Amino acid sequence: MAEKWEKSFDLFGYRPTFRVDCRYCGVEMFLRFSIIYEDYSMIQKFKCPDCGWFAIFKVDEDKDYQKKIFEQRGKVHTITPTMEQLSEDEKIRHQLEAIGYVGGRE
Repeated sequence: MAEKWEKSFDLFGYRPTFRVDCRYCGVEMFLRFSIIYEDYSMIQKFKCPDCGWFAIFKVDEDKDYQKKIFEQRGKVHTITPTMEQLSEDEKIRHQLEAIGYVGGRE
């Protein structure tokens, strides 16, 4: 079964219409990087919150759309979710807190 992607019309460009599960742990993975290259090809990198395994998906659906997203990003090739977006998941939030990224110091 081929993976399907839908346009998100945000800085990430696309979102999967399927659940991205880790091949090793079986848990749901989270988007870590969205990259657009010079030829406007795009990849999405997902990371497992349990074992750290990365899955990379090439998304070459619509080069004109991807060019618009690249321009919307301010011509930045690689973007990542914000700490706020990542910390919506409790497990990831705890991992970020453990290394000092969320919550800060008083």
